[in-house]
Amino acid sequence: MVSRFAGQGEPYCERSMALGVLAMILACGFADGDPIVTGAANSGAADSTVADIATTSAEMTTSAADTTDTDAPMPCACTDRQPGDRCLRVINECSAPIHAGASGDEQPAGALDAVAILEPQGCIAVTVREVVGGRVWGGTGCNDEVCIGDGNAGRGSLVQLMLSAEGTDVYDVSLVDGFNVPLGMVPIATAGGAGEPCRAASCAADLLVVCPEALQRFDDDGAIAWCASPCEGCSDCEGCGLWKSLCPDAITFFGDSGARSCGQRPDYDIVFCP
Repeated sequence: MVSRFAGQGEPYCERSMALGVLAMILACGFADGDPIVTGAANSGAADSTVADIATTSAEMTTSAADTTDTDAPMPCACTDRQPGDRCLRVINECSAPIHAGASGDEQPAGALDAVAILEPQGCIAVTVREVVGGRVWGGTGCNDEVCIGDGNAGRGSLVQLMLSAEGTDVYDVSLVDGFNVPLGMVPIATAGGAGEPCRAASCAADLLVVCPEALQRFDDDGAIAWCASPCEGCSDCEGCGLWKSLCPDAITFFGDSGARSCGQRPDYDIVFCP
């Protein structure tokens, strides 16, 4: 998987095998006009072959169009936005479902309520104009609606954000209370944007792998659901420096300088397992 923090991603498209075959047929001249046939003795057979290929090509084109219309995934985008609106996309690039959630004082009111459980590669797009005191988290080690790892309850990774209607945005990924899932908030440049690109806030490393045994917290199946912070109470505690070295673009302890600011009013992707 290529990290989103290596650069802006571009949407992907799937091409059907039928379209690939059709492209080869077009390149050979069979669908656009008469083929090049040498020798008069085989002209009748050639004409019959061309007719068969043309008919098959037409059928394949129709089949491909039908497949595109019915099977192509709908893009994850904010389609109801007005001038001044921003699009927040919450995306799960993990291999397991994430019980995503969001809260804050947002306009329009209730917009963040749409953030919910995300299957792998799932995406939810939310249109907002302003967010004050915003929080986005992902629940792990869940049984029904109860999650052992939960950044909103002080048991894991957390995005904190303030999106201004007119001024500067402020956002961060916080590991102050602990870690349960890699998480990032990525500015997405919009048309007409100027100036230096705004920076992502992120912790793309899986800190559960380096979680000390004393800080491991388990789910009902015995798997590590989250890791309590080794930085709690001090920035120079054992293990705190490791967290900071692995996630330099996140806040790992109180007073850490990992917050980002952006005055370009971009859209944002909030990504689990970036």
